[in-house]
Amino acid sequence: MNKKPDHSRFWYDFGRFNLTGWSVVLPTLGGIALGYWLDTNHPAKFSWTITLMVVGLTLGCLNAWYWISRIDNKKERPGREAKGSSGNGKKSSFGSGGSSKDQHGSGEDKQSGG
Repeated sequence: MNKKPDHSRFWYDFGRFNLTGWSVVLPTLGGIALGYWLDTNHPAKFSWTITLMVVGLTLGCLNAWYWISRIDNKKERPGREAKGSSGNGKKSSFGSGGSSKDQHGSGEDKQSGG
């Protein structure tokens, strides 16, 4: 069976790649430009260019991480609950295994009754 390539997935990934790239590149280049201007007009004992490049890179990476996590959260939302959640704010104990500690940590085996 020949399976046709999923072009919509390609464009989705391509857009996501571009969003990530530009959200890192633009603050980094902005930091370099501002740093160069500061180095030229207000010299200091340290390099404004390198300092603001690192600041821009850091902000860009945080920005990219925020947007990627936001996109991933939108994909998980429809009809799904968070991992380990039973909907009431408590962790689910379903499938946690046989021998587990009771609520107070006494180590009693719940299945065998003591």
